[in-house]
Amino acid sequence: MRKVKLTFEPKEHKYSDDEGNVYTSVTTLIGQVTPDYPARFWAMYRALDQTGLYKLRPDLEANKIWVTGTWYTLDELYAGVVKTNKTPQQITREWKAITQRSLDRGNKTHDYLEKCINDFYGDDEKATPNAFELSDIAQPTFRFRIKSVDQLENSPLKDSHAKVYEVLIKLLKAGYVLYAEKRIYSYDHKVSGTIDVLAVRTKIVDGKLKREFWIVDWKTNKDPLKFKPGYYKKKWLTDDHGNRTDKVKTDEWVDTDERYHYPLHTLQVSKGMGYRIQLSLYAYICELWGMECQGLILFHLRETDEKVYPPKYYGLKYLKHEIELLMDWKLQKQSYHESFK
Repeated sequence: MRKVKLTFEPKEHKYSDDEGNVYTSVTTLIGQVTPDYPARFWAMYRALDQTGLYKLRPDLEANKIWVTGTWYTLDELYAGVVKTNKTPQQITREWKAITQRSLDRGNKTHDYLEKCINDFYGDDEKATPNAFELSDIAQPTFRFRIKSVDQLENSPLKDSHAKVYEVLIKLLKAGYVLYAEKRIYSYDHKVSGTIDVLAVRTKIVDGKLKREFWIVDWKTNKDPLKFKPGYYKKKWLTDDHGNRTDKVKTDEWVDTDERYHYPLHTLQVSKGMGYRIQLSLYAYICELWGMECQGLILFHLRETDEKVYPPKYYGLKYLKHEIELLMDWKLQKQSYHESFK
């Protein structure tokens, strides 16, 4: 694997190297094979539904909605042929505000965990380049690293996120070194990403150096994490006059069979599966550098406006075969586009 210096632009969420190559982020690559959510369609449906005046039936394939006996195209409905209390544009803005609040809350938790691990380093060590150079793994040049239990105990992680702390302590006791916010890449595939915690151990087996790793990641979704496709049914809340005010999720789950696009069309779409694909991509890239995957660990740090839930641990299966198909597909696309340069 060719070594380059990688940089990341947070605002554009873009990785590039010192040769001028632009990399596809792991999350962007997954997004390319994930079905789009038809937000424009459902915003119109929600606007109609909120009135409480109509009987509705959606037809996503035809891009139409049946409104009390008549089929209308989405363009007709956006032109205002049927009366609504709120416009679909208002509904969309409300959804974006809710999403932003969730992102802000999740980022706050995510950043706190990184702060717990990184804060006790001096400025000199923080200034070290965040490179992914496995050739000198015995003396890593990564930016942040923890090599002993004593070091981890200097952080507040033990009290704030005990389950995460316990897993990291077990890895340290097993001889692993922890690297926080590790930036990884595949030069050939032009794919890059950042791992929350990469745990690496080197040992001699039959006279040869062996490098093993675990990946530890955390997510902050406000809903319970599902590993099957579907959705929670919703119900309307009403005011004292019986007007519909807000639609909220119930605990009733409805199964579907939505699939990712080719080449991951054998996998069902879900939040849990998306994270499994993400961590598997991280693992695949690490293995390209001569390391051997020992496992993928995901913590769900669920928090809503009303409650903070205990962290939930998931040991995820490595989807190596599926990731090989995805990375081959990425290479084929890359080669096709380069042929037109």
